[in-house]
Parts: sequence; structure tokens; C-alpha cells
Amino acid sequence: VVGSKQTDEERDIESSLSYMGEVLHRIEEARDALSASSETYLKKLDEFRKTTIGKAKNKKKEFDKTTQRYCTMIENNMKIPTKRSDLFQEADANLQVQTKKFREETLDYVFLLQQVQERKKFDFVETV
Repeated sequence: VVGSKQTDEERDIESSLSYMGEVLHRIEEARDALSASSETYLKKLDEFRKTTIGKAKNKKKEFDKTTQRYCTMIENNMKIPTKRSDLFQEADANLQVQTKKFREETLDYVFLLQQVQERKKFDFVETV
């Protein structure tokens, strides 16, 4: 049969193409695995950003407002003359209430930040 024998070049080309096909197949498998893991992590990161980080940002805004009110109240309290004891006592009582609110807000904010850190460790660091 004429043409049924392969030359050395044809065998080399066939071998090279076969090897190249195997390499491309492995590359595609690796790409699919990376794509799947990327989607998994990106989905988790996006969910984490929207829920947990979003709550922390809102809590920070509340904390900043409370801090601003507290600092303003302290400044106003310092401007009150001590000779007017009735006004001073009322301002002092208001300051104590605001101090309590400020401390509660501070503790809530710090607690939320700690929760975010723990969740970040649990959701991302330990899974890697």
C-alpha cells in the first residue's frame, strides 16, 4: 500500500501534536479548576463585603455621630460658668447621660469590629 508508511518527520509531527493536545487538555482542566475556585471565593468575598463590612460601615457612621455629639456636649459643658449652679448641674446630668451613650456605642462598635475580624478568619483564612 503506497503512502501507508510514515516518514520520521510525520511521526515527530504526530507525536508533537499528540503531546500538545495533552498539554492543552491539562491547561483547560487547570483553568476550569481555577475558575470554579475563583467564583467560590469571589462570591464569598462579595457576600462578606455586602453584609459584614456594610454593617461595620453603618456602625462606624453611628459611632462617628455619637462621638461628635459627645465632643460637642463636652465643649458646651466647659463653656458654662460654674456660678450658675442650676444650669451647670443640668448640663452635668446631660453630660453623664451622653457619656453613658458614648461608652455603650464605643463598646458596640469595638464588639462589631472584633466579630468582623473573627468572621474574616473563619470564612477566609482557615479555608485557604
